[in-house]
Amino acid sequence: IVMDETRLHHLESAHAQTARLASLGFMLASVSHEIGNPLTAMHTMLQVLQSKKNIAREDLESGIRHVASNVRRIVAITRKLNAFARASTEAPGPFALDTALEEAAVLLGYDSLGESVQFIHETCAQAWTFGHVDQLQQVFHNLFLNAAQAMHGRGTISVRTRVLDRTVEVAI
Repeated sequence: IVMDETRLHHLESAHAQTARLASLGFMLASVSHEIGNPLTAMHTMLQVLQSKKNIAREDLESGIRHVASNVRRIVAITRKLNAFARASTEAPGPFALDTALEEAAVLLGYDSLGESVQFIHETCAQAWTFGHVDQLQQVFHNLFLNAAQAMHGRGTISVRTRVLDRTVEVAI
């Protein structure tokens, strides 16, 4: 018996995309806050620089570095959101598990609850898996965000990656 599962695959892909977009909707309030913080900091710095006459070169350079740092933060946030919202057309493949964990930790740092949470990661270079790195990164990010929420933005998230026989283990 031969069955064409193309339609089923398309329905599953559409369902996954709908779930991603629904999650994105819930994140909008947090994202607005996370983008608003660096924008406010840049606006304040620009007002300070504009209000001064004869600004010392070191003050001007410091202000420009501050603005540039916040621009990089906003760019990183928007890139992560765009990657999350897009349906993955890439085929699954092998990747280092620690890559997904580190990216999720970086993303957590952009959330107000994650800014002050310490992240300790015991890596394992042999811990590789097969799949979509972005999807697993989102799973880890959600776990880290839940932990940060439970700790009220204070504390430490410890992660250990290791290989046991033919199994990869991630302990959070």
